[in-house]
Amino acid sequence: MSAFHESEPVQRAQQGSKINFQVVDRLGSSKGPVYRVLFPEEKQYMALKLFPYEEGKVSIRYLNESRFSNLRHKNVIAIHHHNRKQRTSFRGKNFECSYIMMEVAPYKDLAYLVRSTTLFDDEKMVRTFFHQLLEGVEYLHSKGVSHLDLKPENVLLGADFNLKIIDFDAAYKKGDPHILSRGTRNYRAPEIRNETCMDPEASDIYSMGIILFVLMTGSLPYIEGKIINDLDLEKLLRDEDEKFWEFHANIGQNNLKLIQSFRELFLSMVKEDCVERATLIDIKRSQWYMGPIYTHDELKAKIVQVFGVQ
Repeated sequence: MSAFHESEPVQRAQQGSKINFQVVDRLGSSKGPVYRVLFPEEKQYMALKLFPYEEGKVSIRYLNESRFSNLRHKNVIAIHHHNRKQRTSFRGKNFECSYIMMEVAPYKDLAYLVRSTTLFDDEKMVRTFFHQLLEGVEYLHSKGVSHLDLKPENVLLGADFNLKIIDFDAAYKKGDPHILSRGTRNYRAPEIRNETCMDPEASDIYSMGIILFVLMTGSLPYIEGKIINDLDLEKLLRDEDEKFWEFHANIGQNNLKLIQSFRELFLSMVKEDCVERATLIDIKRSQWYMGPIYTHDELKAKIVQVFGVQ
């Protein structure tokens, strides 16, 4: 059951007063529902992420994510307000929840952009967005934060035409006693999958490598635990990378993009042993990374063209 009915007026409390907002539509569901809401007086849209109480208690996911409300970077979603305990109602039934109010990113996520647009048929565009992703992750790591669930669905394209990393409900902060995240299949590092992670920042770099491969090719490098055409692609990636590249050269339309400098960068980011994995500094020094990128104005023009907006 959805917590709010679309177009139903809801209340939120802020500094002792109540402010009306209108639920416009549902944006998606990460691990809980996310709504686009309108504040009529300010004529401003925001995204509301809802965390229903669990057995009468505040959600662990809310408690974890709300810790990161002070993060401020152009490539990280901005949290404007969060509320630990809000009493609300739906169809006459009262219940308690927590919520986080964030900026809206109107141009969807990387998964949609890969699947439904031709933006990434252009290697220069892939590199431009990868630079933004790296800058966001670099900022998080500088603050002692590791995301640990990086994937295309968790990277949105904002109104300012910058990527926005979202969903910190399983993120790790330096000094935490435990790692909450199990990651997402096919994007998570082996040590996250096996629950043996000793270097969360290196785990983020692995996931960045998988995202880069998806942006370049439109497909995953491998699917966990699945044999494809009698091939274990993950094993080939580790042990026989030439056969791995041969397989991917024969599928899809983007094999010409997989130049040697890209292959070297990708392989360095997805080393099974996190100690051998590339660092952010290594990535920025790589030949592929140092290639041409679009200016912000050029990027804006291309995105406006794709979405047909002004």
